[in-house]
Amino acid sequence: MNYLSKSIAITLTALLITACGGGGSGESKGSNNNNSSENTGSIVTLPATSQDISSSSGHNTSKLNFNTNIIVDSRDNSVSATTKIYNYADHQTGLRVDQSDSIAIFADGQAVTLSEYFSIDMGTQYHFTLPINASSYEFQYTRNGTIVAQGSLDSLPQAFGVSGTVNGDDISISLHKNADHTYEYLLESLTCQYNIDDMTAVVRNIHSRNGEGVLTGDYNKKISTLFDTTLDSLQSEFGTCTVEVDFSSESNSINRVLSSKNISIFSFSTQLAVLKLF
Repeated sequence: MNYLSKSIAITLTALLITACGGGGSGESKGSNNNNSSENTGSIVTLPATSQDISSSSGHNTSKLNFNTNIIVDSRDNSVSATTKIYNYADHQTGLRVDQSDSIAIFADGQAVTLSEYFSIDMGTQYHFTLPINASSYEFQYTRNGTIVAQGSLDSLPQAFGVSGTVNGDDISISLHKNADHTYEYLLESLTCQYNIDDMTAVVRNIHSRNGEGVLTGDYNKKISTLFDTTLDSLQSEFGTCTVEVDFSSESNSINRVLSSKNISIFSFSTQLAVLKLF
């Protein structure tokens, strides 16, 4: 058994792969350099209304961020989003939104239904869907009826398609791009299945870091370079192997208005390319 087989044997259960798309429950991966008007207003400073530091009410509003991440899924043109509030001192941990603090989202002036979830680590998270072609999206955080932070978008990133081929060691994926959008690959995954009992093993997952996945053209890679193995080696050990590549796109033409640095809105469109090697 070679090194590849030993590595696979360590982890025989399938690995759940979650595409990045913009970082659904925390800091987003990108800057969303849209046409924007940011930090245009003064930070609203309202005192804490409770002593509970695990809740939004336990903090002065000047220390809080109202964070929203929006994902357009190009596979079905659906739009999902997540909103939370966190303290700048610990952006990984969300806060419970309580007492007189409230969140409201609007699409074309109509209130959006929010589904509220709470966990110790993530605090209160609001999950919701949006219409893909609205002309305005508004986001508002208030305390005791006073607006703490608000923002708006006039559009969302457009969905896009992909088509790919495998030719020996070469993987080629063409992106059907939209004007004024930036494209990036986020995750490259090689998944193989044994002939015995249909057991699946993820051979390798490679995450793009610090913008290294930004594309100026189409996606072209070699299996041997990307996954440090050969097609012959994979075929000798597995019944089937598949390469999956997660892509995301940001629009550079969205008009984004944010009231202050206390609100952040990130929006991405995503697409998944699935190529069967054999």
